[in-house]
Amino acid sequence: MASMNEFDLTIITISLNADQSLLNTFKSIDPFLSKGVNWIVVLTNECHNVDYLKKAHLITGQDKSLYNALNIGLENLKTEYFMFIHSGDQLINYKGFVNSCNLIKDNNLDLVLGGQVIGSRLHLSKKWSPWMFNFHVQPPHLPIIYKTSFVASNKFNESIPVIADFYMLKDLFNLKPDFLHSGEVYISMEQGGLTSSGISSFFFVTKQFIKVNNNFTLTYLKSILRLTIKLIIK
Repeated sequence: MASMNEFDLTIITISLNADQSLLNTFKSIDPFLSKGVNWIVVLTNECHNVDYLKKAHLITGQDKSLYNALNIGLENLKTEYFMFIHSGDQLINYKGFVNSCNLIKDNNLDLVLGGQVIGSRLHLSKKWSPWMFNFHVQPPHLPIIYKTSFVASNKFNESIPVIADFYMLKDLFNLKPDFLHSGEVYISMEQGGLTSSGISSFFFVTKQFIKVNNNFTLTYLKSILRLTIKLIIK
């Protein structure tokens, strides 16, 4: 495995239970845990005597929702950098991941954007640009490596279901971060989630934007453009 150059990183993972999906995530990141990467696991339900979770900073029975769990993870960060890998999702392409870690450190960046796969679909960041937030298009959010001090007190809005990650990222980019695209794909997302199920996810997410914006016509038009942009930049 390529050197992490003493990279000071935490991976935040949230899960309902210590199930097979969480185990799959653990197996994918374990080579890096053995090299000093930290792992925060926010687990909704209590668990006992799970050997692999001894490698984690385990927080159980505290969260009230998905975004509350992510905020709990953020509150417990102590490293210079961090990223999210949800239960069931896996770290792949170790060399590309290490290259991305070194990119943010060597260039003193606030964020590094990468790519992910969802089943057979590629979701890339290379052609993404911040102006696309205006049309509800965010970069792939899991393969983002963050400088902890840049995110600082920014939190997920727990009153917004499903798309709070979009608004969290939009707020961060309003701060004009120094960022680069690594051009690497290093996350494999588990299929079947609310935002990873293809066209059904598109319509579900659109409904959430309509609720938040309280403007059906404008949001629907933006969503049509959103789909067009996503097809162009994928």
